[in-house]
Amino acid sequence: MASSEDAYKEELHTTGFDLDTHCPTDEDYVETTITVPNLSLRRNSNGNKRDIKMSNVRQVIRCLKPVDLLVLTYLALTIPLVAYARIWGGIVVRILLLVGVVYGRWYLVQTRNQTSFTFRITNRSFQVSTQLIIGFLLDIYGLIACIYIYGEDGKVIAALYPDAAKDFYDNEMKAIDAGLFGNVKVEDGTGYYLRSLTGQTFNLIFGEWLHFCYFFYYIILVGTWLIAWAFIQHEHFDIISTVQVMVYLVCLVCYLVIPVAGPYWAYPDKRPEAEDVGFVFARVTHFLVEGGSSSGTAFPSGHCSMTTAALVLALLYIKPLGLVYLFTNPSLIFATVWCGFHYFIDAFVGVLVGLMCCALGHLMVRVVGYNLPAYDDRYSQDFRASKSAGGAFDRTRYSALDEDEEVEMDTPTEMEA
Repeated sequence: MASSEDAYKEELHTTGFDLDTHCPTDEDYVETTITVPNLSLRRNSNGNKRDIKMSNVRQVIRCLKPVDLLVLTYLALTIPLVAYARIWGGIVVRILLLVGVVYGRWYLVQTRNQTSFTFRITNRSFQVSTQLIIGFLLDIYGLIACIYIYGEDGKVIAALYPDAAKDFYDNEMKAIDAGLFGNVKVEDGTGYYLRSLTGQTFNLIFGEWLHFCYFFYYIILVGTWLIAWAFIQHEHFDIISTVQVMVYLVCLVCYLVIPVAGPYWAYPDKRPEAEDVGFVFARVTHFLVEGGSSSGTAFPSGHCSMTTAALVLALLYIKPLGLVYLFTNPSLIFATVWCGFHYFIDAFVGVLVGLMCCALGHLMVRVVGYNLPAYDDRYSQDFRASKSAGGAFDRTRYSALDEDEEVEMDTPTEMEA
């Protein structure tokens, strides 16, 4: 018994305790590892608490993906414009999105154990991950938000520029096109000149193909996003979604600063009738342009910028889709001018915007630090490691610790406290 007690005293002494006074010695403290339940705080030898988690602001920012930063920043900065245009519903949408996206991303990063719900169809039961559903909604909202903002932009432009004939920059675009092509008259436009080079039968057949490609833009816009989410690694999806949103937002900002109606509206007497330039898709496209187009949103061409970006991204990450886009997207870019929907300068600048956003979007996803949801196994290990190092929710440093998990504590001062 005595030998056991002596050994115990000797062990305590080596840790820096004086058994007689129950006080630490003046020797430097040593670190020991103990097992405690649900411990998430570390204290040093001076007795000061140090919260393992980062500041609240940094936590929130690192929960957001690059695409979230783009969308939410644009939504926040345009609140004054929306208020000026008296679009009160737009303010409500912004508040809901800001709160919902931030909380949703935070929830996915924090949640370590997946939950699921079961639903039945006829006699079959299906189990679906709650995190997967929330993650899909958060990954798709950026596209829906941009489509909504496009419709909203038309109202904001109308409020900022009440006299479209005076305030829009169509005359400047007409002059640029005429200056680039000597045979194009300012009063006719590039599209009218191109259509005049061929006969009616050719225009019907060729025009139907071009109008189909122009309509195909809507499939490209949604299809690229969904296919990327479903079939490729999610670090590549993050790049695709970031680039697409960046393209959209750059164009939307340009519309607010340089509103251009476009030749379809600026040349009403030169506008082709749908039955003269196609069959089915010519009519469908004209119907969509007349019913769903926002005034003042021609420069740069969103069709050309998004089409260019989608082609580059698909060739890089979804090669079968890229081969399809090689067949359709160049025709789509040409269709924007031939069909009379955009000036040539709209299309040219649109292509440049698409290429620029491809480069910037790639850079943003690689450089910006953000935390990845634990449930999503579609990220590569290398990418996950590059994003988790030093992050606000790095599991090796910042997470709330599981029960019976080992943590380091400084002794002996904190033991006494």
